[in-house]
Amino acid sequence: MCRYAIIYIYVALTYSFNTNIKEITNFNQLSLIDENQPIPKNISTFPTPGHTPGHTSLIISSNHIKGYITGDVFHSPAQFTNPDWSHRADINSEMAIKTRKNFLKKLTGEEIIAAGHLDHNKNIGKVIIAKEKKYWKGF
Repeated sequence: MCRYAIIYIYVALTYSFNTNIKEITNFNQLSLIDENQPIPKNISTFPTPGHTPGHTSLIISSNHIKGYITGDVFHSPAQFTNPDWSHRADINSEMAIKTRKNFLKKLTGEEIIAAGHLDHNKNIGKVIIAKEKKYWKGF
């Protein structure tokens, strides 16, 4: 993606935030959070940069089981096996690839994942590990 397109997208996102969301904070209806911040005791955030500036995902822990809400980290089930595959919607493809690889390293196959842009009705599932590769299996 060319430098000017990235600047345009950043300006558009900043404008959108300032005009559509920031005002809500004046009414004490929205609390902005930082990276790696616990929300209630079982939910915390972690940075997942690359798709958009400030992209953040969630970790939900309960009864020794972890779940992740990944937002736009993955755009296709194929990216669980091939994290080097990029999507045109990633503003910083290199960073998005690094984020996917780092995220996949953490997974043991026991976690439940909710990914925003996978096959319809299959965006919640698990990663299956077979022959040292990781594959998406939607529920």
